[in-house]
Amino acid sequence: MVTTRSTLPRLACRPQKMRRLRRAARADGRAVVTENVADFCAERDVVLVFVLKKNLPAGGGQAAALAKVLDRRAQDYPDPYLGPHWPAT
Repeated sequence: MVTTRSTLPRLACRPQKMRRLRRAARADGRAVVTENVADFCAERDVVLVFVLKKNLPAGGGQAAALAKVLDRRAQDYPDPYLGPHWPAT
């Protein structure tokens, strides 16, 4: 299951909120999808999916493109390992 900003409180890159996000993802068996490599790169006990906006189409197509990337990744890796993932975009 993918955790997005729409299902968790919006984060303002505050350490306390970042810790809460990681705890929630671990507790619920969810993945964290982010482009925030700097704050999450050291995490090893949660599934992290890094997707950079610059690799998605500009404009209104980003959400659909991201959904397609995540769906393909979930189909290819139904039981992902803990740690960072860099799906092809």
